[in-house]
Amino acid sequence: MNDIIELFETRLLTLSQLIDQASSHFGSDDFLRLRLIDDMFPLATQIAFTCNQPHNFVQWLRGEEVTNLDPEIATVGEAQQLMSTIRSALASIDTDTAELPAGKRLDFGPERYVEFSGRERAAGSREPTQVPEVACQRTCAASAHDGLGLDDSGTPSRWRSSGR
Repeated sequence: MNDIIELFETRLLTLSQLIDQASSHFGSDDFLRLRLIDDMFPLATQIAFTCNQPHNFVQWLRGEEVTNLDPEIATVGEAQQLMSTIRSALASIDTDTAELPAGKRLDFGPERYVEFSGRERAAGSREPTQVPEVACQRTCAASAHDGLGLDDSGTPSRWRSSGR
């Protein structure tokens, strides 16, 4: 379980550093509303989605109801506080005594569900999801100062900033 916690910790540290760099570059929280392409959530929402994995993992280990984070992050300070809180929650897990729950069932509606073991669930948490996308978005956000970004084919295009 230490490997899972360490992976989440490094993801959150990397994300925190990327957000700090972007904040320094832009000098305001406006970059949190930028998106790579029109049908993508803004960076602030991508941050919340990235934080959901370790947040949900902690809830799952504690036997709590697994709930997703609010996708509306308004400021860099709020994003950093969120990541710090999750890192503290991860650090509070006693890996000597904590055990992965035996199994998990996800219901998708009447008579539709999937069941998997605790180890399978934890292995799914190791798969990188949002961090590479956020890293790419941060790289493109650095060029947003000039109004440039990438479209879905990787071709430079104009940034669009709108709420979702």
